[in-house]
Amino acid sequence: MPNKAKKARTVAKKKMISLRDSRIKKEERKKPKIKIDKLELKVNHVPQVSSALFFEFNSQLGPPFHVIVDTNFINFSIKNKLDVVKSMMDCLYAKCIPYITDCVMGELEKLGGKYRVALKIVKDQRFERLPCTHKGTYADDCIVERIMQHKCYIVATCDKELRRRIRKIPGVPIMFISHHRYNIERMPDAYGAPKMMSAFRDSFKYYRSGKIEDLMNSVVCFENLAWSNRDIVLPANFVERFSLHKVLITFTIPEQPDLICIKCPFKAEGIRYWIEKCLKTYPSIAESKSNLDGQLNVRESWWEHSKSHPDARKKLRWVTMGYHHNWDTKEYAEDMKGEFPSEMREFFVNLAKILGKEFDPQAVIVNYYPFGSNLGPHRDDSEKYFNAPLFSMSIGQGAIFLIGGETMDVKPIPMLLNCGDILVMDGSSRLAYHAVPRIIKTEEEHWKRKADERWVMEYVSYLENHRININVRQVTKV
Repeated sequence: MPNKAKKARTVAKKKMISLRDSRIKKEERKKPKIKIDKLELKVNHVPQVSSALFFEFNSQLGPPFHVIVDTNFINFSIKNKLDVVKSMMDCLYAKCIPYITDCVMGELEKLGGKYRVALKIVKDQRFERLPCTHKGTYADDCIVERIMQHKCYIVATCDKELRRRIRKIPGVPIMFISHHRYNIERMPDAYGAPKMMSAFRDSFKYYRSGKIEDLMNSVVCFENLAWSNRDIVLPANFVERFSLHKVLITFTIPEQPDLICIKCPFKAEGIRYWIEKCLKTYPSIAESKSNLDGQLNVRESWWEHSKSHPDARKKLRWVTMGYHHNWDTKEYAEDMKGEFPSEMREFFVNLAKILGKEFDPQAVIVNYYPFGSNLGPHRDDSEKYFNAPLFSMSIGQGAIFLIGGETMDVKPIPMLLNCGDILVMDGSSRLAYHAVPRIIKTEEEHWKRKADERWVMEYVSYLENHRININVRQVTKV
């Protein structure tokens, strides 16, 4: 076939008007290029820095300290039962004057009656009022604007976003709440600001994240104790009732003479008895409370429900009986009181008598710790009566237990707790700071000894991954 001549295609091109055409509006025309003289000096406009700053050192800071308080700082102080002015002075070792702005006051008034305690605190005569002349400004913006103009303030806030904004402003320290006390960051050393980390916190961090082989060389084991010990022969009826060994082996520590350490007094049957109570009975008692209240519709049969729903086992973290602890106010109240387990009362009352202690058990917290969890540094000071001892019994996997002194500056003693071990905190150790930085695998699985196959199938899978702690205390004086 003859080749057909290709025809040239013509494409219609759209004509565009020039951007400099006079028909275009003046404001829309392309601006002519400005020739830049490379030899010309460039002028950079830098915002003026406060004369109070020498680099990042703020010379206007000094006692008495002026502290602007944020809304949530007041609320968190109430939850942690901290007196605002006193705790500020304990933190900075000097007189402090708290300031409240009109914006923060307006926020508290809008929050309603639930925050009436916070409103009452900020109306204290010790608080100075800072008037705000602007309108409709967010409280955080008001605080940031004020500290940019005046460098004499410390800002007290627990708001992460506000703290992030303040860190960009040089020379302004931030006060916040951590571990039930006030802490401060970016405070010049010249004013004696306390260090962020304490001796207890350093040890807690080390034992929480260190290699287990290195940690075991430094912890105190009951088997290796060279300190004073006392063997007590137990009554026959007490031994038979709770499947105990005939002799109670106790130890004391020179640094904590009022802390009594009891090596596991239980036989295998006694350990299994408390395991069944903690897993099957206590979470199902009608008058008990737990962290699962309102989360599971089958709370009354948690253990049976967890057999077909493995995730439910991971969710249970604590159960309280007797006096129930209010985790928001950190207090016990008469209107929050249930039945105390009779077998637990019988065991701990008799154990206290054998040790020569007067004890009326009124509240118990059963904690459930999976591997990877921990309990931070704290003191058990929510009770109204501290002259009675506190009993803590470990079941299941082991743990590293730290016990220090009355302040976080005391370096704690690391102890290894195995299944069945009991600690009795009395006297000076009753209000000592303590913590559990790590749950570890135990080598003493007492619960498996002479256990039938049915029991092993039902409970061992849970115990291989959890530690249970029974904490019994007296709340009020009898």
